[in-house]
Amino acid sequence: MDIKINGIGVVAPFGNGLANFKNANNNVNKKRSDLGIIPSIPIDDSLGFPYFKASTSEINDYFSSKQIRRIDHFSKMALLAASLAIEDAGFQLSEIKEKKTGVILATGHGAMNSTYAFKDSINKRGDSFASPIFFSKSIHNASMANLTIQLGIKGPNLTISQHSFSFQSAMLTACTWINEGICDQVLMGGVDEFCETLGYCIERFKKEPRAKRSLKKAYNTKAIPGEGSSFFLLSSSCPENKNNHGSISEIKTGNIRHEPIVFEKETCLLLDSSSDKTMAWTMENAPNNSLHLTRPHGDFFTNPGFDLITALLELKNYSSITLFNIDDDDQFFLIRIAR
Repeated sequence: MDIKINGIGVVAPFGNGLANFKNANNNVNKKRSDLGIIPSIPIDDSLGFPYFKASTSEINDYFSSKQIRRIDHFSKMALLAASLAIEDAGFQLSEIKEKKTGVILATGHGAMNSTYAFKDSINKRGDSFASPIFFSKSIHNASMANLTIQLGIKGPNLTISQHSFSFQSAMLTACTWINEGICDQVLMGGVDEFCETLGYCIERFKKEPRAKRSLKKAYNTKAIPGEGSSFFLLSSSCPENKNNHGSISEIKTGNIRHEPIVFEKETCLLLDSSSDKTMAWTMENAPNNSLHLTRPHGDFFTNPGFDLITALLELKNYSSITLFNIDDDDQFFLIRIAR
């Protein structure tokens, strides 16, 4: 497998674009307070908790207010990140339209704010008078529709929702589409948003020891919740005078109890330091050469997209980097990138 990463787009609490991403990762241990930690509304005994919120104000540089007036925050993050990825690759939108371009969107939760707004409208007005606007926005695939319509991309498109492995599954599908000739290139990415209900739940999980065992699998109660979107323009080759951030050389998934995992001696492992299962397993079975992730953007299901950007920025120091993660059911996902 040799899939080129031509463009990267990122929308995050610390700012949008690669320049802001680099700056945030360099300063994460120095200026954490500058990253926009916002206290939520008081819960129960006036307890406030931090979370990260992203801004999509820059989307007005790419689309008119008329075009995006009915698009919610969730879809705006995805649309802005996709636009930044195309721009970073050095392509004009007209060039993307000319090629057979596929689009794959990964999301763990979908548009949570629209989903709960729709549920609130049912509670207030009954199912016969619930808001049709919030209902249409709450569907996981709504963001994909907004993205392809606004960008004018007519190739195959797919939305994948697989909780913490949503992004990795989308990446695997994108590489398969390119290898099998279904698409010339694929614009793929992940997006998840924060909502007050989610923050409330995570805060409750932290406080209730009885709930931790059953709910720890779904949410990382150690990290600050956040939101954001990351997109990548992938192809089988790097066109002349276009960007090339690196190549995806291997993707593998399975169960650590049944699938043998062999790491190349020269590879560097990039690990999520907040995952107890991943850290414990790699301490016993992985090479000594590893980097532990600190996430300045908060925690959400499609975080691995941000991890991939971190790996691509570090690739100048290594021949290859392997992103590796294990969930609480012993399922693993491995993505290896090379220069």
